[in-house]
Amino acid sequence: MMRILAVAGASGGHIFPATAFLDDFKHAYPDARTLLVLPAKSIQNKIPATGHQLRFIGVSALSLQLSWRNIVALLRFLKSLYECVVIMAQFRPDIVTGFGSIASIPLVLCAWLFRTTVIIHEQNVIPGRANRFLAYLSDGIAVSFKESPGFFAGNGKKAFWTGNIVRRSLVRIDKREALCHFGLEPDKTTILVMGGSQASRRINFGFAKAFKEMSWQRKCQVIHLCGEADKDGLAREYAACEKSVRLLPFLSQMQYAYSCADLVVSRAGATTIAELIAYRIPAVLVPYPYAYNHQDANARILSDAGCAALVPDSGVDTGELLQALESVGRNGAELEAMSGSYARLTSEKPASLVEQAIRIHGNGQ
Repeated sequence: MMRILAVAGASGGHIFPATAFLDDFKHAYPDARTLLVLPAKSIQNKIPATGHQLRFIGVSALSLQLSWRNIVALLRFLKSLYECVVIMAQFRPDIVTGFGSIASIPLVLCAWLFRTTVIIHEQNVIPGRANRFLAYLSDGIAVSFKESPGFFAGNGKKAFWTGNIVRRSLVRIDKREALCHFGLEPDKTTILVMGGSQASRRINFGFAKAFKEMSWQRKCQVIHLCGEADKDGLAREYAACEKSVRLLPFLSQMQYAYSCADLVVSRAGATTIAELIAYRIPAVLVPYPYAYNHQDANARILSDAGCAALVPDSGVDTGELLQALESVGRNGAELEAMSGSYARLTSEKPASLVEQAIRIHGNGQ
């Protein structure tokens, strides 16, 4: 009986691919035992039931600055090493797969010391610091984009392209059924607005302002995933056009939203990019400007292929978001062309992470 452990960071961008990998493994090997390990400070209250064992470790972000917060974080990191040793000893995994962030470091380090097969998965075009370090301890590096191996320096030869793993629940639903799910009209253009698992205040209020000024506002309707904090404020912003807007703090059944969306306005997290590719939805992307500019590199994969328009974060408040919405959405032909451009990104089939993990594990025995 195979035992598969996946460890991920606290955000949906890490958790959803990790859960999808474990789902795929269980689908291929129903007798396998699976375990998902997450930071104690995570969005576990928003994670759909995974069907996998779940454990938490108390790890916090570290930096090189000397401060009491960093000292506490270092102590938590050392404590998490002990927690990971216990998890490894109790679960005895055959394969450990890390999905990025500092949370992966103590467990992958323990797996390496236990001589367990280690694979890391990088969701972004440009790898994060954790995965660049863990590449030295890994037996294989799964990448979401073909451009990524070069960023791993001497470890690039370990890399193989699997794409970013999309949740099995994200199936395409009949568009009329999906529209009916939200009580929306079939003859209007549907815009899906979202800011990632943590929501984006800049996108939330920037889009609401632009929507009120759009020349084609009456021809469209909106599903806006806004997070809890901004819901009341946005309800006031949309008061004059509330019949055209479905304002939701969070949506677990994203397959309904993706299946009826004609255009997406969003950040450019790796999971979002993978899901847009899967559903071939035209997009206006506003990359998060920090975190080593990861999202800008992700977004350019779609914009270079003609599938998305890019708006800088600073451009949300200066009218660039409105200009992009006017440009891509004023006529259906532009949206149709953008959707068709996804063929450039889906002409090749990536390798299966499950199959590659089994292959690497077998070669190591």
